[in-house]
Amino acid sequence: MAPIDFPSINSNQFTIGIEIEMIIPYLVRQRHFRGDRFEFVSQALRTLADDMKTGIDINELVTRREAFNLFQVKTDDSIESEHSSDGRIEIATPILRNKAWDWVVPRVCDSMRCAAQFAGTQLSFNATTGLHVHIAVADRSFTLAELRRISKALFIFERHMSHFHPKSRRCTELGPFRMKLCHDSRPLVGLSDEEALSLIDKGTNLEEIIYNVNGIVAALAMADGEKPCENIPSRYFKYNFTTLNTYGTIEFREAIGTDDESYILNWIRTIIKFVTAAIKTSDHLFVEWARNGIPPVVYSVFGVPRPPGYKRPNEHNETGLPALRTLARRHRRK
Repeated sequence: MAPIDFPSINSNQFTIGIEIEMIIPYLVRQRHFRGDRFEFVSQALRTLADDMKTGIDINELVTRREAFNLFQVKTDDSIESEHSSDGRIEIATPILRNKAWDWVVPRVCDSMRCAAQFAGTQLSFNATTGLHVHIAVADRSFTLAELRRISKALFIFERHMSHFHPKSRRCTELGPFRMKLCHDSRPLVGLSDEEALSLIDKGTNLEEIIYNVNGIVAALAMADGEKPCENIPSRYFKYNFTTLNTYGTIEFREAIGTDDESYILNWIRTIIKFVTAAIKTSDHLFVEWARNGIPPVVYSVFGVPRPPGYKRPNEHNETGLPALRTLARRHRRK
């Protein structure tokens, strides 16, 4: 029987929600389309929504249940474009189960491309358009123990994960936005890797776990003009845990917006592989990797690219190679 902290889990149990940000250039000038950006997207997705027996919500606040079950189309002021007539939008899918993303994502991309072509324009993407993927477990919440392991895996691997994405989307001060690394979360700043992992392990409730990896200091404007500081969690990290409070999901935010369905699906599969590996990894191994480096088999198990100039660390120790072989065997058994 699986322990209560780590219920049995496999890749088929995850649910996925996808947000794609895009620009539709010169939309209001097109001869073959009369309407605003929301009507454009609504018409493009209508057949797909009908096939899924769901609806489309246009730029309104919705309940958690509605967010799970509807397509949502929103404007997004964080998207930058050259012309005021451009349609800057975000499309959020319903929560997808049973690997439905394998057919929904290609339908979304194809529907939007065809609609844009008919209107005499084409979809556009730049460094400010993102692809955000929400992951959760079907029919239950992540346990606190699972969240601590996912937090530790993201802390260990987040810089390596950046190699999946263009430099324009990576967390540097040169980017068009200010997404932070979990390393830069306020509770973890100044700590060694081992100290950071130890702190993450001490998170005893959801609020502590979220703040450990998404913590900032915010200045609060007061009526008398003073600005006292308060420690709060922020969603503007590469890996956003604040959505656990709202939707029960972890949001992967770093990927770039695109209508390339192969790219989107490969990224979703990578996220699922990563989260599965994190949950199934024994806690002592994270400390071992922080102390002595990450062995080659681990990159494969987590689906993470090896960094440039990678050198194979010494695996000949009691918590090294044998434990890693066990880890690899465990992940081959699905």
